[in-house]
Amino acid sequence: MLTIRDQHRRWFRPKRGIMKKDIAAAVTDRIVEAMEKGIVPWRKPWCASQNAPTSLSTGKTYRGINYLILDMVSGIEGYETGLWGTYRQFQKMGGQVQKGEKGTTIILWKKIEKVDEQGEEKSFAIMSTFTVFNIAQTDVEVPAKYISTDRTPVPVLEGIEQATNYPNGPTVRHLEQDQAYYNCSTDTITLPKLDQFNSANDYAQTVLHEISHSTGHKSRLNRNLENKFGCEQYAEEELVAEIGSAMLATALNIEVDWNQSAAYLGSWLKVLKSDRSLIITAAKEAQKIIDHVLPQEADMEAAA
Repeated sequence: MLTIRDQHRRWFRPKRGIMKKDIAAAVTDRIVEAMEKGIVPWRKPWCASQNAPTSLSTGKTYRGINYLILDMVSGIEGYETGLWGTYRQFQKMGGQVQKGEKGTTIILWKKIEKVDEQGEEKSFAIMSTFTVFNIAQTDVEVPAKYISTDRTPVPVLEGIEQATNYPNGPTVRHLEQDQAYYNCSTDTITLPKLDQFNSANDYAQTVLHEISHSTGHKSRLNRNLENKFGCEQYAEEELVAEIGSAMLATALNIEVDWNQSAAYLGSWLKVLKSDRSLIITAAKEAQKIIDHVLPQEADMEAAA
């Protein structure tokens, strides 16, 4: 009989016979399975790994959906580092993947260039998968530069200040009221006054969510923010903001006690099951939020 941990280990392992057109659905299925067990990949309640998911071949941090997948697996497995590489990469380092270890499937976008019938060169991306292993699954020693040190979280309000004052960002105002929202037409974030919040953590959750929405303004990332509540596009924008706010907290090195309630999980499970490509699109857009609000993070290009 499989233990819960054994079940966890299977969620992000490669499955045979997956066609390229089914990649998004396969990734979503794994995310859904995890959420049905109470685990939200973009709102992790643990800090099991001191390092963000990092490619050994490039030294750069994974991004978008790959960040979510690998960070989640690291937490489930209790890996002490976020270092990942392919089977061949570890062989080149003179090491070997330990017997019985299974890799984790992640997504690779390959840029394809093609000349159309009019002779114009077109470029587009094709989604494929490849398999990586955490360094803990091998006999390779962790390079000295990656050995983790104790992480000291940044005070919540100090970290939030950096995000609320991002370059060419919206006006942020605090009023004695009971609503928090971003107004696209006036490019303004309106929040209750700080002393109305129960804690700095509650404030962080709220402001990071609205900051994420604000990046969709036509003068910034130009997402569709004119959708009515309850429609498909509204759900997509909300998921982008959900993932973006959590990723911002991680990038700012602040700890937030995220809502992991059954009601919260249930609402997103319903959305993800109805659109099995949404999680990949939302994670991609959320990554753009990080790059826009924290330009220094954009230097960590997609790891190959």
